[in-house]
Amino acid sequence: MRAGRRAPIHAAAAPAAAFPWPRRPLRSAARAQPGEGAAAPPAAAAAAAGGGAEEVKKELRAALEGLDRGIFGTTAAKREAVLSLVARLEALNPLPQPLRRMDALAGEWRLLYTTIAITGVKKTKLGLREFVKLGDFVQIIDTENHAAINRVSFSVAGFAKFGGSLTINAAYAPAPPPLDGSRVEINFSDAKLTPEALEALFRANYDLLLSIFNPQGWLDVTYVDEEVRVGRDDKGHVFVVERC
Repeated sequence: MRAGRRAPIHAAAAPAAAFPWPRRPLRSAARAQPGEGAAAPPAAAAAAAGGGAEEVKKELRAALEGLDRGIFGTTAAKREAVLSLVARLEALNPLPQPLRRMDALAGEWRLLYTTIAITGVKKTKLGLREFVKLGDFVQIIDTENHAAINRVSFSVAGFAKFGGSLTINAAYAPAPPPLDGSRVEINFSDAKLTPEALEALFRANYDLLLSIFNPQGWLDVTYVDEEVRVGRDDKGHVFVVERC
């Protein structure tokens, strides 16, 4: 390494200020316990509104228009409407034990909606109010190696316009019985920002950035078909993704 050049930003273990999708430093509140806050609503109540899965997915996509995946927050009314549709979809899950069919989970998925929100001071510190834009959130499930690769793309405007990404690698394994058919336990492996220009941009707030996107914990797969997957994690967050 040339003298004076700083090492690339990366994390080889969950950093002291990290949290979501293997993120270690979670929120200060108590973690949701198995069967508590992260669970989906009862199927009977959720399905009361009726409609098949294709119809509900169509309604859900329409409700998500203009929300930018929910990552910058939304109104309480819109959030409630989206989560109501998610619950209806979960009640129609064709594969209640998806971990018995890992081929249904394997491959590349793109984020459509999440209840994780970057707002207020977090949004300002990360430059997301002005010159930094978020691109796709993509997850690759490698079932052969029991790995999940989460990649968040960024583009930076201004005089020196460029793009880059944050890549977070994690390992997963089925939870102990009786939840081993639908719950995975996720362990953070490492993370890296590329290129160097993006490293420099986020250097001062790297722990904050990783705390938002790091997945440490567990995730219940509450719906999956050929197109869409829904998950709920131990922090109470909801994720809706579509197959790329």
